[in-house]
Amino acid sequence: AAAGGDRHAPPPLAVPEMSFSGPAEALATFPVRPRLRILSQSLTEGLWEGGDWGPLERFVTEEYITDTLWAFEPGYRRSAIIPAAEQLGTLPLPSDHPERCQFLVAETLFGEMLALPKPAHDVVFYHVVVQDLCKAIPSFPKMMANVVGHMFKQMGRMDCEARERLADWMAHHLSCFDLAWPWKSWVHVAGKADNHPQRAFCKSVIRRLCRLSYHERVRDSLPEELYCLLPHKPSLNPDYIHETLNASSGALHDLQAFMKSKTPADKVMEWLNDSGKLATLGHAAAARALTVAVLQHGQKCITHHNVLLKRYEPALRLLTAPHEGTNDDEGCEHVLVAAAAGVWSGTHPHMAVVAVSRLLELGLCKPAAVARWLVSAIEDEEAAGTTESGASRGVAWGTADAWDIACLAVEGVMAVRENHNWRWQSFERKMKTAEEEAAAAAAAAMAAEQLGRHGEAQRAQAAEAAAVDRIAELEKKAEAARAPLVDADADVADCAGGMILALVKALAPKLEAAAIAAASAPSGDAGKEAAPEPRDRRALALCRAVLRRFRRQVGAAFEADVHEALEDTGVSREAAVAIGEALSGRSSSLFKDALAAEMAE
Repeated sequence: AAAGGDRHAPPPLAVPEMSFSGPAEALATFPVRPRLRILSQSLTEGLWEGGDWGPLERFVTEEYITDTLWAFEPGYRRSAIIPAAEQLGTLPLPSDHPERCQFLVAETLFGEMLALPKPAHDVVFYHVVVQDLCKAIPSFPKMMANVVGHMFKQMGRMDCEARERLADWMAHHLSCFDLAWPWKSWVHVAGKADNHPQRAFCKSVIRRLCRLSYHERVRDSLPEELYCLLPHKPSLNPDYIHETLNASSGALHDLQAFMKSKTPADKVMEWLNDSGKLATLGHAAAARALTVAVLQHGQKCITHHNVLLKRYEPALRLLTAPHEGTNDDEGCEHVLVAAAAGVWSGTHPHMAVVAVSRLLELGLCKPAAVARWLVSAIEDEEAAGTTESGASRGVAWGTADAWDIACLAVEGVMAVRENHNWRWQSFERKMKTAEEEAAAAAAAAMAAEQLGRHGEAQRAQAAEAAAVDRIAELEKKAEAARAPLVDADADVADCAGGMILALVKALAPKLEAAAIAAASAPSGDAGKEAAPEPRDRRALALCRAVLRRFRRQVGAAFEADVHEALEDTGVSREAAVAIGEALSGRSSSLFKDALAAEMAE
């Protein structure tokens, strides 16, 4: 009530009218929080009997958990227990069924972490929260393991990207808890086919564990039945090196000798020209042989790897640059990507990705070269050694390495854009602060003049003038920082759009059967007795995952190009729908039948 007893009448509330062309546009404008139902109702809510929770209580609790994550995530630092985990461990929830509260916390955390296309926070933040809850609450590890076990039973229905994210979490989690896990309950996967969903997941977890720990230690933590899932001990790929030796007519041996003697890059180029090897092999084959020699000699550690790449960077640039009189107007940078990935293919859990990342960081290849390499590996599997029978000679699309490399190429450009954006925003923030200081100084000067304090007024006017000068200087810096940000935005759109367009053109014509199978609801058992997944089914799933992850960065022009490519290649309706849905963001539920279940409700 206002003074005098009059009530204040609020202004009329204007609700804007909004219309949408369909569910996809509405969800894009007002996205909903992903819901993941892993456990049975009896474990999280009860059976709605006396004293049990109802749907409303569950909804409020889930919102409480997600709001706690949002409130305590910014600027979190590693300490004994991070604030988010500390708050989740002391939620004011009913105490008559504490196990239900812990089940619900675990289920909600995994639902948030596995949200598609990306979680609300950094994935590692969820890793740390789960780890700290396991340390702080003695009964929580059992609840967490129960949730993971239920997901494992439904692995056949889980999206491929979500599986890889879950495998990342599990490897990180086990590496922080002495690699302890009840593997005995999962030993049945040893008798399944390589492409069985549960076996593939276990293999992915173990592969990632070998990135974080020694091969022997990982082996000692597994039951003997699962030794068959262990990757080879870290080494080079002998098949790829042997094939490169044959393709180079023995030049690889000479290049290996040059590596040992630390022959400079200009002398290596001089030898290639004088010996006639360059004219015989061509620039692409010579670049491949030199890259293999460099990586083979620098295999001892990443430092050696980087030193040798920098030493022979001039020669690699000359060999991969566009040359007159050749059929390749774009150069052959993609050959470096193929060599870096192939040298480590199937024989090291992560070095293929690391090697390509170093090429990108040095500028020896661009993201477009990664897209070109993927296309060549998809379109001519026999030449690339990526057929099912020759997968050890190259990195095939559908493998974890290919997925990581494709994402790495785009995310590297996005990181550059973020750096430019941070620089521009820092100048904008400083300018806003200077404007506030100038306004405050002007007000102080006016107040001092009115009171006759002329000395104080002069000092305030001087402070205002200094703030105005600082504003002018910051405006120039902000304008200078804005130009590279605009260029970086265009680079991100070109990179993401080019990667998506290349994958769609190469994969869409080959994935008709996989698209038809993906369009039908999964039937039968999704756990132990699940059917093995064909190779093209996984290829389609990861193609959709790339589209889903980078669709926000793709401009309208590239989206139109994708639709045009789908029409030009004459793909089946099922493949066009599967790819179109991933690009538009319509069907991005974690489990493929979740959307249908929600529609039925």
